[in-house]
Amino acid sequence: GGTLSLKDGGTLLSTTGTLAVRQSALVLDNTGSKDVANRVSDTQAIALDGGSISLLGRSAANTTETLGSVSLVGGLNTLTAMAGGPTSGEVVKSATLTLSSLTRGFGAVLNVNDGSGSNASAGQLGNTGRVVVTAALPTNFTPINGVVPGAYMSSQADRFDLVGYTPGLGFAALGTAGVTPYFQPGGNNFLGADATSNVRFQSGGGTVTSGGQTINSLHTSPEGGGGAVTFANAADKLTVNSGMVILGGGQNIGSVDVRGALTSGAGQQELFFVQRSGTSTQSNINAVITDNGSPVTLVVTNPGASTTNPILTAHNSYTGGTIVNGGGLDLVSTIPGDVPIPAGGLTLNGGSVRMFNNAGQIDASNVITLNGPSSLTYVGNSAVAGIVFNSNGGTTAPTVSPAGILTLANTGNITSTPSNVAVTPIISGGT
Repeated sequence: GGTLSLKDGGTLLSTTGTLAVRQSALVLDNTGSKDVANRVSDTQAIALDGGSISLLGRSAANTTETLGSVSLVGGLNTLTAMAGGPTSGEVVKSATLTLSSLTRGFGAVLNVNDGSGSNASAGQLGNTGRVVVTAALPTNFTPINGVVPGAYMSSQADRFDLVGYTPGLGFAALGTAGVTPYFQPGGNNFLGADATSNVRFQSGGGTVTSGGQTINSLHTSPEGGGGAVTFANAADKLTVNSGMVILGGGQNIGSVDVRGALTSGAGQQELFFVQRSGTSTQSNINAVITDNGSPVTLVVTNPGASTTNPILTAHNSYTGGTIVNGGGLDLVSTIPGDVPIPAGGLTLNGGSVRMFNNAGQIDASNVITLNGPSSLTYVGNSAVAGIVFNSNGGTTAPTVSPAGILTLANTGNITSTPSNVAVTPIISGGT
């Protein structure tokens, strides 16, 4: 946990092996007395596991930093390249963070931004910040109809965007110069959308075409707008080819009366929900989340407070497991006995899962893994196949809080890997 800031004459040039940044931050800060172009070795391999790297540029300067291979191991990770602050009469100010290569582990998510708060200038020519990758992006990070799966852009709570990539210029928000535009007609925003459309609810919501519909990506809540996803029939399915969905506050998907179904596109195993944090209203995912012919994994990322947690209410049938990166996910089944988190495993990467109203909303065959400062809160009596504590970062103890009797399967185990001496895993309450 914590932050390592390299400022003024600070460098990290003699590190051997891979530099692991787990639930912590590495800041390359050129806002002090010096603008140093090589604070970290150009060949330094870095593994981010719920971590961040920030390059802070100097006013009236073109700040650069080159790193070796960067791997996103798991969790929510952030890469920021922020140009220096405004100075009267300055001509140039840019910041370019160059990575020799970038890989993404299954279920890992990247927030990449320029720190400006607008998302409008990232990855553009001129006075801006850029995150550039020298090697080709790997298959699971290659844009699908213009959208990078597993990545989004946000440098402030009310501005979230899907992300594209331009070789040489880097990651940029959809709809900016040289990047795939959003499809946002207004009214029924699904009207006319096809499998290549990156739908953004500019005003109003969208009703899925009767019989089902396929789009490429979905952004339900740009700042100051957005709406709900509705279904004409309970059997209608919305397929999101890239697997990328950005949620806003109160923009529900389906209803309790007409749930509909939701999945990712063929060949895309991960279905990503990214919760916009600049809201105090939760979104209900009432649609039934399903496989797409192959197992689908639900990946929920919420960089905000628990008041913004997305809510699963349906008896879901996807079989690829569930991953929660940062923030949290709430379970509020509307019918006792419904299981919003089915079998397949549940992994929390610095995230939390809270259960409300009904017991048994996590399938009892799941092994639950808590990485870093994660937490799991039950309601009533529950069962679990096993619990794994990995205290591998952060300053908060991973915690499981039963409310009643928590039954461990006969063949199950509770294991702990205490690689972080600052915390001790906790099972609190219940019996």
